[in-house]
Amino acid sequence: MSDEMRLPWLQILAQAARKAARKQGCAVVSCSALKQSYRDLLISETGRARVVLLHGTRAAILKRMAVRENHYLPTSLLDSQLETLEMPNPQEKKVFAVNADSASEKVFELVQKTLKNTLAPPRQYP
Repeated sequence: MSDEMRLPWLQILAQAARKAARKQGCAVVSCSALKQSYRDLLISETGRARVVLLHGTRAAILKRMAVRENHYLPTSLLDSQLETLEMPNPQEKKVFAVNADSASEKVFELVQKTLKNTLAPPRQYP
């Protein structure tokens, strides 16, 4: 899928997140925002968003993918996903990379702690 094809999907996702946040006070979305341009769009469209980029070793990701049921991404596409991945750079102040090689519970705790330490008190969403 090209970036041009992905753009409308990312815009719809950002609009849905903004709408949910306005209604409920916050929103969580999950997607493969592998490139900085994708993350920049999601952040700019939602206003107050933070991005948690889960990353890990190929072996650990492959192991997780192998046990998933009814998942759309076949393991054969993992290498192309890893090639596309742009790790956050220091200018991406709202993007936090979290190593996902640990057990799921540990990763979840780390994500929670990361977000808790980076979010300002709630405010009105645009």
